[in-house]
Amino acid sequence: MYIKSRSFAMISFILVSIVFLPLLAGCEEPPMTTEEWIEMAVEAHTPNFDEEEIDFSEFRYNPELTWDRDMQYYVGTRIRALDDIPGIDEPVILVNGQPITRRNVEVIKIWGMMQNSFSLREGINAFIRDKVAILEAARLGIEPSQDAIEAYMRDITENFEEGLGDFVEMMLSHLDGLRITLDEYFVQLEIMAYDSFLLDELWFYIEPQGRYPNWEAYVDSLVSRASIQFLDEELSVLFRGF
Repeated sequence: MYIKSRSFAMISFILVSIVFLPLLAGCEEPPMTTEEWIEMAVEAHTPNFDEEEIDFSEFRYNPELTWDRDMQYYVGTRIRALDDIPGIDEPVILVNGQPITRRNVEVIKIWGMMQNSFSLREGINAFIRDKVAILEAARLGIEPSQDAIEAYMRDITENFEEGLGDFVEMMLSHLDGLRITLDEYFVQLEIMAYDSFLLDELWFYIEPQGRYPNWEAYVDSLVSRASIQFLDEELSVLFRGF
């Protein structure tokens, strides 16, 4: 079964973006000055806990804790720890000759476990579908509007600077766990936005042809014609009959 969602294009960096960006769009906090936002962000980014003093071994999915600062920090450390795994950036799946790496799979696994919202197979299915569609867009020479991407990034930045209270603390805790800066995160976010807008442009190109009733049917057709190779034995078993 395929997940019918294009939001997984963003898994290529961190799945946290899928969760956080809708919150940004719905922010209704009163506007803050840049100085006020910076002051709040600095305070939020100052950890009031020590990684060595927290027993993360008992952390399991709990709707009450999903967005807790400590949980977000923990997830960040889990993703950061992937750097220590030998061969983490080696391909484990080839989609039309292009790699999906073990890092991609492990990030999907971490967020699936923490959110308890999708299985590993479902998450990888969705990633493969987006990968196939992005490669098709490249084959057709389709590119997203840079103006649209820049406008999107301005909206995200402005919404973030308006102040999001506890959200800012959780976001910065997660980035602290990852050991990346907010600026570095926004660079990666723009890369993910490129893929998202690229998929939009692809559908704008295909839909008028009238050959497919919806986006999912179109991607189904791409996947059915795609070359998908599972290089990892465990994944090959997981996707037997794919």
